[in-house]
Amino acid sequence: MLIPTTVLTNPSGGGSFSLIETQALGADAGNVTFSAIPGTYEHLMILWTARGTDAGNPDVYLRFNGDTGANYDRELLSAVGASAAAAPSVAQTAIQTIGTMPGSAATAGRAAGGAIRIPSYARTTFWKTAVGDFSDIRATGGGNELAGMTGGIWRSTAAITSVTLLPSAGNFLAGSVFSLYGIA
Repeated sequence: MLIPTTVLTNPSGGGSFSLIETQALGADAGNVTFSAIPGTYEHLMILWTARGTDAGNPDVYLRFNGDTGANYDRELLSAVGASAAAAPSVAQTAIQTIGTMPGSAATAGRAAGGAIRIPSYARTTFWKTAVGDFSDIRATGGGNELAGMTGGIWRSTAAITSVTLLPSAGNFLAGSVFSLYGIA
């Protein structure tokens, strides 16, 4: 994802990106949690590069404030090779498929990458939204490329103070990296 340079150099001081935390996994992990997120920014963004330990191609799920109730909805648009598809999901325990990643059966060295944007995370008027885009190339050759975009909702007006990313199966592989940014 390209970030416009005008956002990074806004002369009024607004719109600047600040790294809050990076988690580079030294060992396989069942989830990645950013906690005690300060409420001093307008928006959040997570940039990630990951691979899973499961033999399949696990999805990346997203939760807020430790809420494991059926309070999440999402719409997924994805393309694999020359085929496109859309899939809704409602009343789930996480925003499903905020990304997808190659698993242990994928070609060595392959990983997926993506960005997740969480606007107005600290405000308490509206339900929270998250928008993710991702790219996952599992092997060399046609039909192994995947790109997608997900829009998700957490049915809560609470300010977000923690974000958890988790794989749909297995663990995140050691070497996966997740960075949380605050946007002024």
